[in-house]
Amino acid sequence: MTANKKFSITIIMIQKKQVTRQRGTNTMAKKTAKPKTTDKPSASDPPKKRGRGRPKGSKNKPKDPTPPPPQPNIFENKSVKQIPLTEIVLDDRTFQFRQSLQDRNLQENIETHGQQIPIILRPHPDQTDMYQVISGFRRLTAIKAIGWTHVDAIVRDDLDDDKKAFHASLIENEARKTYSDVDRGYAVKRYLELGHKYEELEAIFKLGTRQLKRLKKIPDYPKALQDALSDDDSNVKMAHAFILNAFHSDEAYPDFDLKHWLKRQRKEALNRTALQAAIRREIGKDDVFKLFSTQETEDEDGNSTTRYIFPRRHLDLSSMPKADKKALKRDLQSLLKLLG
Repeated sequence: MTANKKFSITIIMIQKKQVTRQRGTNTMAKKTAKPKTTDKPSASDPPKKRGRGRPKGSKNKPKDPTPPPPQPNIFENKSVKQIPLTEIVLDDRTFQFRQSLQDRNLQENIETHGQQIPIILRPHPDQTDMYQVISGFRRLTAIKAIGWTHVDAIVRDDLDDDKKAFHASLIENEARKTYSDVDRGYAVKRYLELGHKYEELEAIFKLGTRQLKRLKKIPDYPKALQDALSDDDSNVKMAHAFILNAFHSDEAYPDFDLKHWLKRQRKEALNRTALQAAIRREIGKDDVFKLFSTQETEDEDGNSTTRYIFPRRHLDLSSMPKADKKALKRDLQSLLKLLG
């Protein structure tokens, strides 16, 4: 009986295999008979619209971007007047944040084509029948240099508050993209001193708080670094200035030569990473010699010789902090490089 059962099972398995082969053959036949189609669209077919790649019904939908608050148009519904220069307090620099008012190109342009953009004035808060400049110091300086007696201006009687006037000055200059990074730095510092917040400056300058905080530090930079930032040919941008000032103001590097690195940056136009790496390499060479003590000797002919003496000392590496180990390793690697 056992043999018969095995035999019958074998027959069933063989029959199933035959059925499977037949089905596979029929399926292949159907696939073969089906006409071939190409996925490539013809030239006459309209282009297919591609989806955004997000599943239908997905909750991960983009939020509608909130538009920034509209900035007031300081020229809207304002009439331009011809104001005599004698009625303007020219030495009042309350709202001036530019470090340089001399612009030869602007002066030539105004002299050739006339004053295209009026300056902004308000009644002077301390002097009767006089005006205070809110914006347009460069234009006013150029017109005075040309020798004209009048200037096109918009008088803003509504700017009776210093905060409003300051805000209007920033918007006018930033809208025309006339501020340099140095100008922005002085403007940011002054704006915060008047009690404004970073959020207001973010809307005006279209910058984040971190960038604004860096701009705020510019007035404290050395003058040579500020001049380089204002010079397009210096190849010094905000990122370069931040690095250079960090090394210059660090007490750990009292011999840092800022002028040397400004000249090198002007010549080589290094990017931020390359500049930082070059400074660290240069400083690393100097730091190696701090491991030595020096001894000056003279021979019989009066020739002086400097000897570098490496002090012998026992170093307990087991108790040395990890940071000190890294510093020691770096110094020794620099020393080996110098020795060749």
